[in-house]
Amino acid sequence: MMKFKLIKHNSDDQRKWSSNDDTNKYLIVGNTYEGEKEVHSYHTKIIIDGKKFNSVCFEEIDEFVVACNEEIKSLMNEVKAHRCMEKRGNWCLDCEIANAKAQGIQFALNTPSQTKRQYKWQD
Repeated sequence: MMKFKLIKHNSDDQRKWSSNDDTNKYLIVGNTYEGEKEVHSYHTKIIIDGKKFNSVCFEEIDEFVVACNEEIKSLMNEVKAHRCMEKRGNWCLDCEIANAKAQGIQFALNTPSQTKRQYKWQD
């Protein structure tokens, strides 16, 4: 299963195109849902709980990117919690390592998609 975030409700035309279900009746903008893609020659549908919706209303959630962003936040929170810059005006070795890891992960997120999945942080 893939994850999708509803970014907008569908219009009448988007709903009518290929008999899609109404997002207003079943889904909430901003929420994330698990579903599948159904690809056709001229359009793509997202199937959630047996209902079919126009794909233009959704943003696919990349689990890898979500996990990396969470790791970056965690590393930077470690640095902030340590407060070594306030004490000496520069970071200690632990904070330098955490910052370097966060920058490495951020660099991986900015690489082309096929490279992202190959990236693994080495401790």
